[in-house]
Amino acid sequence: MTAISKSCSAHYIFRLNKGPHMPRNRFWHLWAIWLISLEPASAVSVVNGTLGDSVYFHQFVYWKAPLEWRFGEIGHDAVVAVRPFYNPPYCYPHYQGRCELSSEGALRLNNLTYADQGQYVFIVGAIDPYPSQIVYYHLQVYPSLSAPVLILNPDHDHLVSGSNVTLHCNAGNQHIETYIFYRDGKNICSQPHVTCRDSYLYFQPITESDSGSYTCAIQNPVSISTSNTLQVTISAPGSGTELNSNTLEWVWEGESVSLYCSTQVVDVTILWKVDGNLLPPSDRYDIFNNEAKTNSTLTISPIFINDTGSYTCEVTNTMVKEISNAVNLNVAKPPDSLSIDCTAKAYIGGILLTCSWTGGQPAADIKLSFNGTINKGQNMVNRSINLDNDVQQAEFICHGNQLGKISKCNITLERPLSKSHDNNAVTSVTEGENIKLTVSLTSQNPLFPEYNWFHLSPDTVNITSDGKYTVESSSSQSTLIISNVTGNESGNYECKVRNTIGSTSFKFNLEVKSKDSSGLSSAVIAGIVIGIKAGVVLIGILVYFIVNISKGHH
Repeated sequence: MTAISKSCSAHYIFRLNKGPHMPRNRFWHLWAIWLISLEPASAVSVVNGTLGDSVYFHQFVYWKAPLEWRFGEIGHDAVVAVRPFYNPPYCYPHYQGRCELSSEGALRLNNLTYADQGQYVFIVGAIDPYPSQIVYYHLQVYPSLSAPVLILNPDHDHLVSGSNVTLHCNAGNQHIETYIFYRDGKNICSQPHVTCRDSYLYFQPITESDSGSYTCAIQNPVSISTSNTLQVTISAPGSGTELNSNTLEWVWEGESVSLYCSTQVVDVTILWKVDGNLLPPSDRYDIFNNEAKTNSTLTISPIFINDTGSYTCEVTNTMVKEISNAVNLNVAKPPDSLSIDCTAKAYIGGILLTCSWTGGQPAADIKLSFNGTINKGQNMVNRSINLDNDVQQAEFICHGNQLGKISKCNITLERPLSKSHDNNAVTSVTEGENIKLTVSLTSQNPLFPEYNWFHLSPDTVNITSDGKYTVESSSSQSTLIISNVTGNESGNYECKVRNTIGSTSFKFNLEVKSKDSSGLSSAVIAGIVIGIKAGVVLIGILVYFIVNISKGHH
């Protein structure tokens, strides 16, 4: 980025002083920072956003300094949002309704359009002892991709080895950065007789070993989408040998599978192969050949994950050698756990939501639903929630699907609660002693809370640790410690606890009892007085009996 002329600098300072919603001279030093400390282009952070979705610019300034977000190149820029010295943060009119600025300076833009692409500048003014800051971003907006269609040319059920074949990954007019082609789940573009060029896969020529299940995937920086599956079978030229199976696309581990090899060649030897190699010995394999040796049946029971592969049968005699079409066995395995798992872990400033259902073959499809938004993936999906976001939906839902097997779980996120606290309880303490007032939250709530303590009598005063008062807080409780209590500390106290979902107030009534100059409390003095009076009465009774007894002797 080049330097700015003096006239341009004066223009910006004038706009800063006179711009809408800005008090005079409030943010002049922010512009001074931008105009004097311009960063080189290499310092720009690239942020990718999805068309119609939201994007976050994660910047956090916790001290009370003025800050500002701007969009566009210098001279044609516009203010997006500001945080003044003494007022709440706000978005400028052009962005209201789809802009959110947190109290710490993080910016969120909703309903992204292509017009939102470009440079964003984050500016923080210097305030002792914190220095000024300026950060550049470049936002690039991409659409979410829809599934492409994989097309085979020529479109035949059985292709002949030695011919040229093309696969086309047709994604329409979508903006695609990467095409990837897979056979049986593995990238095949590195093989020597294969050419991958943009949306096309060329076989020059195709061979029997190219039989298998084909898919293609398209990618851009914010999205990936996978095509339909094409089952491609390659036969040897002039082959009259066919292989069939009693399975569909997937078979579950532990079940039985049968493959049927039939040939028009007579007096042959039939060999079974997997992935081009002879079938290894196993007591799980049962091979039955008919008397005419024109067909053979291979039964695998039980079938395991490592039986996944491309199967062929080879028939030979002294005159001919033929290899059948390939049949691909895809063995499915359930996930490691019987059901999908939901977790919500708190950290300072937010929550990490996780849906997990791992270990399955193929991987389980996962949907994470929270606050009206769905995140999709396989095996595991995570989502971070910032405490500054408004939460309308308190339930977090995980949904898993693996080959039609469905599992669902949910967690209800709550505002801070405590089963043990009594707002009407009275806590007594004697002058000069120390007292602890504690709020303990329910342990199952995963949200990290924010605590604020107040003394409500006679005026509401916010309490912070200052020697007289000490506040100790964790994710599950907060304690206010008052040292050397005096009568001034008596009255009502309140602890307001807030998390993403909402806030709760916990009340305390502190009663401070006085003590006399000797250091004894009024309760102790009352006990002593009562004890002395009781002793005097007992002595009087004793004297009465002694006198009466003496008179009786006389």
